[in-house]
Amino acid sequence: MATTDLMAWLNLLVSALTLIVFVVSIRFLGRQITEQQRQIAQQQLQIEKADQQVSKEHDWNRRKAVVELSLDYSSIERMDVRRRLERYADWYDPMQDYDTLAAGQQREIDADLKQVLNYLEGIAVAIKHNVYDRDIAYEFLGAHVPAVYRWSKPWIDRMRAHAGDASILEAVETLSAQWELRNRDLAQVLDTPTWREGKAPT
Repeated sequence: MATTDLMAWLNLLVSALTLIVFVVSIRFLGRQITEQQRQIAQQQLQIEKADQQVSKEHDWNRRKAVVELSLDYSSIERMDVRRRLERYADWYDPMQDYDTLAAGQQREIDADLKQVLNYLEGIAVAIKHNVYDRDIAYEFLGAHVPAVYRWSKPWIDRMRAHAGDASILEAVETLSAQWELRNRDLAQVLDTPTWREGKAPT
């Protein structure tokens, strides 16, 4: 009988020790999980800070790139090309476009017109892919791009027909349409007598 009692006590003791070990293990595991969660949260915070920094640097680079672009577009080389074009091309005259020029005038400006349109196409592609800041680019070129595209449309149509490729200068066409709408919206705002009461639209 004493042996049975002893065995019962031993079994009870083993069960108690097992329970204690189990509880201690659970608590230890809980601490490990908590520590891992803290480390993960810390890493997530570091990632978010790094993302914010990268985003700020990217935004700054996009803005800086547009300013550099505007300087390049106003460079002596670019201005010479535009000056030769603007001997005949009045971008902002709605009664004039490429087709209103004489054949000799068209031949004289074709190479320069192609250069300017390819340059503007590069800008439009860069804006599309978020390389340049869209709003700052609009401040510099918002009126110019739609005007040049409108004036050059007959030349562009001929190039597309000749090449059998309707996607030629597609990016500048899309950007021109977007900015033309934006220009109309802005003109409507500026035409109201109260637009100066708030922040001036840009």
